[in-house]
Amino acid sequence: MLAILSDRDMLVRKQEMEQAQVKLNRIYRYGLKGTEEQEGV
Repeated sequence: MLAILSDRDMLVRKQEMEQAQVKLNRIYRYGLKGTEEQEGV
């Protein structure tokens, strides 16, 4: 049971890191002011 919870926590952390990397890549590509305009968010 603990192993399952540990694996789940690891997957959640991985997903959070991937989402943060996507945001960082947008900043690198478009700059701080252009992220919303370029992505249509």
